[in-house]
Amino acid sequence: MMDSEETSESIYHPPPLSFAKGFQAWIIHMIGRWVADAVRKGTEINSANESARQFFAQFYPDSQIEVPEEIRGDAEAFTSYHKKRMLPYLHAIEGKVFGRKLFKTNNDLVGMGLRSIQAGDAVWLIRDSRTPLILRPKPGTEDFTLVGEAYLHGFMHGEMLDSRWDLAKHIGPVTLV
Repeated sequence: MMDSEETSESIYHPPPLSFAKGFQAWIIHMIGRWVADAVRKGTEINSANESARQFFAQFYPDSQIEVPEEIRGDAEAFTSYHKKRMLPYLHAIEGKVFGRKLFKTNNDLVGMGLRSIQAGDAVWLIRDSRTPLILRPKPGTEDFTLVGEAYLHGFMHGEMLDSRWDLAKHIGPVTLV
């Protein structure tokens, strides 16, 4: 399935808009699985749901997980509901999340990168790169090592040009080793 503004050459770079919805759907689906597992292991459902809401709010402070009245309190029904509702979006990211993990930037952006990312790594936008890159500073130098590419939610379709990021202040050369 292609978004209306996609062409065959740009199907993955930047990722289609459906990827953003798929990414959020994946997070909700994983939270649903976590809640179901926690309840199976004896955690009280309301406690598990509250923990899930707090976790989700860290990534999406202006959003809430939609929970229809008929499935509240039933972790399995919640997971099933969201899986069906989000299946088209989950298909958009299928195969792209294996070997990846979530991260959150100092500016509260949520992304997904290789499992080898670690605290202290930085997300960079490199000229002519179609996706943000994760770079790791080399200790004692101003050089960086390329860790890999990343998906940065809310940043993939030109949002980085928004004046709030004051991008012009951060433009400069980088040395990759």
